[in-house]
Amino acid sequence: MSYCNMEPSRYYSSNNTVLTTLTKNSHEEHLMFENTTSDKKSNTKIIPLLVAFALGSSNAFASINFEVPSAQVEYSINNNSDEDNRLVNEIFTLKKELSLSVASLSALLNVERKTIYNWNKNPDSKLNNKNIGRIRALISFFNSMDYGHKAVIGRFLFKKNAIREFSDAVTRREIDLDEMATLYDKYWIQIEGAYKRSLVS
Repeated sequence: MSYCNMEPSRYYSSNNTVLTTLTKNSHEEHLMFENTTSDKKSNTKIIPLLVAFALGSSNAFASINFEVPSAQVEYSINNNSDEDNRLVNEIFTLKKELSLSVASLSALLNVERKTIYNWNKNPDSKLNNKNIGRIRALISFFNSMDYGHKAVIGRFLFKKNAIREFSDAVTRREIDLDEMATLYDKYWIQIEGAYKRSLVS
């Protein structure tokens, strides 16, 4: 496993605690050290290692010679239930703002309808990494739209006269935010027109 592209988010130097937390793909991988000595020299080696991580050095381990008695590496997944709950709530806020049916929302998130029903029934449901990444990306995309456009964008994506290339872009398995932004710009005048007409209808 390569660490050179991970960003250290927090670290401590006390015995038997997390020295650095490296975040990747919504999981937190904890580098744990079991210190069995009170020799302060071992802790003086920690700082240059963390600096190397912060600078993204690909030779962080190779270029620094540090000694920690009885070192033990432990990996664990940090399931953030509060974050999952917040995202589930945002999903249904987005559903309301875009006036989406369950079928349309399931297509947008690339999940089965029963998953949507389960999230609605159990807001504390755990989300997997794939769900989290897609949800965050889509929320970011729709929240970046001009005022009023979210209220009408659903008709351009899922209604009878939907724009096929736009619909395909937001529902395919691997979404591309740059492509979606390009399509939004391409059809901005039509979306703006639909919003303006909704104000007088």
